[in-house]
Amino acid sequence: MTSSRKTLATYGAKGATVRVFIERGGLLVRAQWRERGRLMTKSWPNTADAKAGAKAWAKAFATSRDQPQPVATARATTLREMWEAYSMAEFPHLRPKTIRNYTDRWADWERFVGRHFLAEHTTLEMIDQYRAMRTKLGRSVAQTGEHIKVVKQVYAWAQRRELLARNRVALYRFRVAKEDRTTAPAEYQPDDFPKLVAQLDPKNGREWRAYVATVLCGTQGARINAVLHLRWDDVDFDAGTIRWAPTWDKMGHDRTQPLTRMATEALYVALGWSRRDPAHSGWVFYTPTASKLAKGDPTYGIQAYWRMLKLAERAAGITPQPRRAAHGLRRMAAGNALEASGNVADAMFWIGDTDLRQAKKYVKERDARMQTIAAHSIMGGEAAGNQFSTTVTEPQSGPETPTASESPDAANTVATTTYDNRP
Repeated sequence: MTSSRKTLATYGAKGATVRVFIERGGLLVRAQWRERGRLMTKSWPNTADAKAGAKAWAKAFATSRDQPQPVATARATTLREMWEAYSMAEFPHLRPKTIRNYTDRWADWERFVGRHFLAEHTTLEMIDQYRAMRTKLGRSVAQTGEHIKVVKQVYAWAQRRELLARNRVALYRFRVAKEDRTTAPAEYQPDDFPKLVAQLDPKNGREWRAYVATVLCGTQGARINAVLHLRWDDVDFDAGTIRWAPTWDKMGHDRTQPLTRMATEALYVALGWSRRDPAHSGWVFYTPTASKLAKGDPTYGIQAYWRMLKLAERAAGITPQPRRAAHGLRRMAAGNALEASGNVADAMFWIGDTDLRQAKKYVKERDARMQTIAAHSIMGGEAAGNQFSTTVTEPQSGPETPTASESPDAANTVATTTYDNRP
């Protein structure tokens, strides 16, 4: 038995050598080399024929490593061919709304470049021009960023599938100046919510859907798409719960949530109106439009709700905020849940969002909450037995400053109309 490795041969240029040796113990013949710093090994049994075969293999392998490698070439692929391949492979794993968004964003890029354009010829300057075009048309920076994100995603997928020999698009970085960054939509204030609800008449055939949807969004914190696709099978009055089906949930979650008292009353309103559903469809927000029903769209539309919400906002004297819509009600519900629980995680779970990183988008600063923090902050001298001394200057004259009063609890000020349709 040998106590050390015996080198039989070494092949290749310096820095890329392949060494053939007999392993300690004499049982194996090995060839060793390095690839990107990692030690690689190939073994044979220690026989005369195997030794010769190991040296022949190592010599051929070292020679091939010294030769320039041919550049892999992919078949020239047009934008349309690349998109069709991507959609065939990826759409079965995506949700319907995601498919619609991706398709619309890619179509916009395809119209700009041309569907027959060879994808590997795309340059970074072309993406700059695309962004400039959208800016000139008044498109939002955030939406342009989402369009370019889809473009990069499709090109990266095609590169992984070896449909592209070169992908310059991967190098593009979408940068936005601070002053151009889009702020998140505002929330509706809790004291505005009862004013908003009061403008929608639950007894009116044109307004009851908007009334019920507003209550559900504002108290349960659900997204409007999930709300408008509720079925009566999802509502359990006896258990006091509501189920949000994964089919209509943005994140695909299947969850059951306790009903608030206000939401329960609003759903009884909808139950009364459900008796007028001509199709007996089982949808809570069945469509009132025969033409929509004929097209296979059985529910009340988001655009119709948005118009009713804006009218109610105007009638209530609530200052409009850009892009707020129903999402402002969801954000308000998150803030209310935080104040009720004192826990950010519970507030996010209430509205059905398990990603706590999203809390910074949903939980908005409120004056009342900031005043509470100031009143109890140790920096203000209110905590720890007033251990900080302050000097107070008494005014010489003038009226006293009135004390601010707390705003009433929104939940106690909302007037609702309940239909007694309980089975």
